[in-house]
Amino acid sequence: MSRRAKIIFVINTVVFVIVLSSSIQRENNRKANLKAINDHFQKKFELDEDLKNQYDDEFKVKVGKDKYIVTLKNQKVVSAEKE
Repeated sequence: MSRRAKIIFVINTVVFVIVLSSSIQRENNRKANLKAINDHFQKKFELDEDLKNQYDDEFKVKVGKDKYIVTLKNQKVVSAEKE
């Protein structure tokens, strides 16, 4: 393999590892947010279908018949407002 090919291979590998680790970190943060919501309500809840794959800190959840907009910060529920 030529020197140029080795450099390109190494750069591509580094970029791949960065993207993969970023995706894993985002998914772990999302799971921690969902656990925080579960701990807050201590009941079974459902996420809004449109927002099931969201990664931000605001979730629309349905607990029983009530719908809430839940805001999180550092994997802790800051506010849970009824819709």
